[in-house]
Amino acid sequence: MEQNAMLKQMEKFPEVFQKVEKPLFEKAENILPQGQLETLGMVYLVGSGDSYNAAVTSAYAFEKYTKLPTVAIPALTAARYLSDTLTKERAAQTLIVIISNSGEAARSAEAARMLKKAGCIVLALTDRPDSKVGRVSDYIFSMEIPVLDKPEIPLPGVYGYEVQVVSLYWMAIEFAYKLKRLSAEEKNSLQEEFSEFPGMFRDAFLSGKKDLQIFAKLCRLCGRMEVIGGGPLRGAGDFGVSKILEANGMPAYSQDMEEFAHQTFFSEDPDRLPTVLLICSKGRCKDRSLEILQVLRHLGRPVLVMTDDSFLLPKDYDGMVVSLSKPVSETLASFLYAGLLSCMTAMIPHRVGDTYMHGHTGPFSEEGLPTVKGSRICIEEEEVPKY
Repeated sequence: MEQNAMLKQMEKFPEVFQKVEKPLFEKAENILPQGQLETLGMVYLVGSGDSYNAAVTSAYAFEKYTKLPTVAIPALTAARYLSDTLTKERAAQTLIVIISNSGEAARSAEAARMLKKAGCIVLALTDRPDSKVGRVSDYIFSMEIPVLDKPEIPLPGVYGYEVQVVSLYWMAIEFAYKLKRLSAEEKNSLQEEFSEFPGMFRDAFLSGKKDLQIFAKLCRLCGRMEVIGGGPLRGAGDFGVSKILEANGMPAYSQDMEEFAHQTFFSEDPDRLPTVLLICSKGRCKDRSLEILQVLRHLGRPVLVMTDDSFLLPKDYDGMVVSLSKPVSETLASFLYAGLLSCMTAMIPHRVGDTYMHGHTGPFSEEGLPTVKGSRICIEEEEVPKY
C-alpha cells in the first residue's frame, strides 16, 4: 500500500521514544520533594482527549508500583465534581496530575484551578510550563514533544500521547523507588523492559502489516469498527478509536471487555462490524480475553487480535493477528498496541475528496465554537451551575 502522511508519521514513533526516553527519566527523578511525596495518600490522573487516554493507559502501573490509590479521571469530572467532594484533610494528601500538552484546554485549566483552591497538590504534565495549567500548578513536569519533519497538512496527533505515557510511567517508577516500594534492581528491570519499545514496535508492525492492511480495508468497507480491551489495554483502545475518528470520521467504538457482553454484543449485522481484540499474556484479563474471542467468532465478526503471545490463541483460530515478538507487561503492551492501532488507522482509505479531520472546514471548523480551548473557564466555585 502506498504510504500516506500519517503512516510516515507513525514510522517515526520509535524515534520519538528514543529522543525523549533519557531526558524524561532524568526529570522524573526530581519532580517531587521526598517530604511531599511521603504525604501522599491518593493520586488522580486528569486529562481530556488523548491526555485522558494516556491517564487510563498509565493508571494501573502508577498504582501497582507506588501502592497509592490512583484513578484516571476526565478533566470535566475533576473540575466540576471532584473539587466539590474533597475535605481539606483529604485534599492535602491528594496529588492531582493535570495532563495537557498545550496547558490551555479549558477543562484542564479549570480542574487545575478548582483543585488547587480545594487544597490539593497540583502537578502539571505539559509541553508549555507558561500556560494556564502550568501557571497555577505547584509543580511542573515539563515534557518537550519533539518536532520532527513538519507535515504539509494537519495530522491526528500521536507523539503527544506517546510522550505523556512515557512521562507517567517514569514518574510512577521513580515515586515507587523513593517510597521504597521498588528496589533499585526492580526499578532498573522495569526501565529496561520499556526501553525495548522501539525494536518491538518495528518488528510487530512489519510482521503484522499485511493483516493491518486487510483489516483497514474492511473498516472502510463496513463503515464502522470496534476495539475491545480491559484494564490499561482500554486506554490503548480509547486512543486508537480517537485516531480513527480524527483521521476518517467513521463510527468507531472503544469498549470495556466486560461491558461488551452487556452492550455492543447486541450490535446488528455483526458480520459487518470489524473488531480489534487486545490481549496481553501477562494481563489480568487474559482468560476473559480468550472467552470474548470465542464470543466474537460465534457472532461471525471479522476479528483482528493484537497479542504478545500468539500461542495463547485457539489452535483452530485462522483470523488476523498482529503479535509482539515476546510477552511483555500489560503497560508496555498497551503502549505498543496504541501505536499499532494508529498504524492501522493510517491505512484506512479516506472517502473521495476527504482528508484528516475533514480539513477543519465546513461544519467541522472549530473557529468561534466552545470546543476544547474556546469554552468558558469557571475559576470560582460560584461560577459552577448548581440546581
